[in-house]
Order: sequence, then C-alpha cells, then structure tokens
Amino acid sequence: MLSQEIPDNQWQTVATDLFTWNSDTYIVICDYLSRYFEIKCLHNTTISAVIHKMKGVFARHGIPEKVRPCYNSRDFSQFAKRWGFQHITSSPCYPQSNGIAEKTVQTAKRILTKAREDGKDPYLEFLEYRNFRRLRSILSSEDCASQKKGLPKPYDKTARPLPTLLPGASVYFQREDGRWQPATVTGPAETPQSYHIKTSDGQDFIRNRRHLSTGKHTSTEPTAIRTHSGKKEMIHHF
Repeated sequence: MLSQEIPDNQWQTVATDLFTWNSDTYIVICDYLSRYFEIKCLHNTTISAVIHKMKGVFARHGIPEKVRPCYNSRDFSQFAKRWGFQHITSSPCYPQSNGIAEKTVQTAKRILTKAREDGKDPYLEFLEYRNFRRLRSILSSEDCASQKKGLPKPYDKTARPLPTLLPGASVYFQREDGRWQPATVTGPAETPQSYHIKTSDGQDFIRNRRHLSTGKHTSTEPTAIRTHSGKKEMIHHF
C-alpha cells in the first residue's frame, strides 16, 4: 500500500468501514491522524442507518473535511453536500486503498473477541485501548501537531509507485471475473490512483492503477484477487 497523506489536524480526515462480528453489523469511523475511532452497531445496513450513525459521531467530534467511506450512493453524496465534507470513495475493485479503515476493523474485532472470551464489558475494553494509546479524549490540535512527528507513515516500505498513464495509452485491465481485456486510457479518475478507460466496443470503466498493465496478458495461471467483501478468490485469465 502506498503512502497516504497525513492531515494537519485531528478529525480533518476520517476513514469508515462496515463489518460483521457475531452476527451483528458495525460501522467504524477512524481519525486519520490520531487513529482514534468510534464504533457503532447498526440495526440494518441501509444507507439511511449508516448516515444516522455518522451524524451522531460528527455532532460530537465535528464535521471532517474529508470522509473515505466504503459505500457510494446518491443519498450519501447528498449527505456530504449538505454537511459540507468531501466524499472520497475507495478505488474500484481495490478496497485496500481504504487501508486505515481495514486496520481499524481488525482492531475492533480483536477487542470485541477478547471482551467476549474474558467475559468483560466491550465498552470498557475499548476505553482501556484508548487509554493505552493516550486518547482519553479527542486530542487538541496542538497535541496532534506534535504527535504527528512521531507517527509512522501508513505505507508498505516495499511498495513502489507505478508509472503514470497518459490519455491515449494502450493498457490491459483486469475484469471482475479475472480476465484481462485491452483498453485505452481516457484520463485520470476522481478516486486516488485510478483511471478512466474505454474498450474497443465503447464500454467505459474505472480501474485502479494496480489493475492496469501495459504488457499483454495471455497467462492462464490462476491469480488471487481481493473482492469487495475482502476475501481472496482464485481466478483464471483467458
């Protein structure tokens, strides 16, 4: 995963994601700078239920400038417009681009599981976790500015940025079923590290740079890709 921009202030940029644990569905909302997060149980997974929970969190901590959600809909876009924040979606077919939210989900699941195994109140376990991270309350902007210097950058040191693609470039892109198909780049997309592409039969797609190749693909060997559900599946190229 490539380096992600660290904001200057707490609650300036937040990442969100949905997950299921013990038959219940939860939403996590995590601050990019301090890594403080809120977790809320959802009675259903409708967009209205998600927005309702997010409104409650934003009413307590303030409205962020940028929100990286795991969903995209007209209702959420209208919510972003009314509340005045920028709505940044994960790259298509590449949910790892919302990596901070994914890591927060792993942390939340670990705390919930430990609380159940130890017979403890999960809310006290979350409080203990926050105290351990010295986050008894939302940090002030000055505290966050000084803490920012000591925060590790959220990226894989072995990762290297892929070359930028220019409009008109010929590429092969990976479809959801794993097949590689030729296309032409028409320009950059709004989502980070993604491009608009067009196939020879006129179909338009958006793909993350990771799923675009300038070399021809004829291999029939299976490849592991991560689906939107977060699970890895083996696919074949044809």
